[in-house]
Amino acid sequence: MKNVRISIALLSCITFLLLSSCQPSRETYRIPEYTKSRVKSKTSNTSIVKNRHKTERPHTERSHRSDIKNAIRAEIAADAKKYIGIPYVYGGKKPSPGFDCSGLLTYVFSTNGLPLSGSSRELAKKGKAVSDKDIKQGDLVFFGSAGKVSHCAIVLEADYDELYVIHSTSKKGVRIDEIYNSSYWNDRYLYARRVID
Repeated sequence: MKNVRISIALLSCITFLLLSSCQPSRETYRIPEYTKSRVKSKTSNTSIVKNRHKTERPHTERSHRSDIKNAIRAEIAADAKKYIGIPYVYGGKKPSPGFDCSGLLTYVFSTNGLPLSGSSRELAKKGKAVSDKDIKQGDLVFFGSAGKVSHCAIVLEADYDELYVIHSTSKKGVRIDEIYNSSYWNDRYLYARRVID
């Protein structure tokens, strides 16, 4: 009996201690002011991060589209180089018997899934105008005099002071020329246009 009383007393003490420890003081759970502001700033930073991700997504998609276009440009340039040495043939639209200037352009672009057709004057109306500082590989450049187009070429490489093109010339057939440092071609250069866009 004595043991039972001691057990009950001990159990009562333990229960009292447990119950009193489960009643925290208000002071323990009060959030200090600096913590509150920190929590707020975290929340606002999260929304900034979310918004930033939203704005970056289109940039990533633009980047992907740009990579695809650059791959197409590189493919066209590489394909055009295969025909170096093919003779010039007036009105020629195929490697055999040969190309004229517009024939080379239309053949290379068409075999790469970008159908083009027409003379150099007709090609000069396709796509969109490009300023000299923005010329890229795969753009088309046009030559002539008094503003009238008489020749066209594909850009292989463009830089501030160099412009390499591939074209079919009447004397030497399909070849690569640098335009800006050539007195002949630079004097006849008119403008560039972009059909890969």
